[in-house]
Amino acid sequence: MCKERPVVIIQNDIANLKSSNTIIVPITHNEKELPCIVPINNKIDENNNILLDGFVNTSNIRVVSKARLGDYICNLNKSELKKFDESIAKSLGIIQYYSKIKKSLNIEKEYIAKLKSEKSKLEEELIEIKNFLNLKENDSIIDYLKSN
Repeated sequence: MCKERPVVIIQNDIANLKSSNTIIVPITHNEKELPCIVPINNKIDENNNILLDGFVNTSNIRVVSKARLGDYICNLNKSELKKFDESIAKSLGIIQYYSKIKKSLNIEKEYIAKLKSEKSKLEEELIEIKNFLNLKENDSIIDYLKSN
């Protein structure tokens, strides 16, 4: 006999509206030191009764009929969702893909910062040259050189 177990629904809202199934991960009380186990903060009601506690086990992603779902309990907070998303990415093996993208983005950011720094230095040098030549801000150095 199957016992009732709490789950986290991970399928997006649009798919949940259109499908009779949904994608879930179970919540367990088996605390393991694995990258696929994410602790959730205790969810309590106004009388301090625990509504939900435990760990989300992202290594057990499942598709179930929505008819099997029980009552809605609560939402996870943003920090839990972030940890949960990272754990799913690790469980599905896509974390490496996003790590490569992040690394590439950081390289591009460093390159842009370097270009901005070089541009700033060149603008400062241009101002120095104009000052040395007694030119105004809007005067052209090339026109000045052609006329002299």
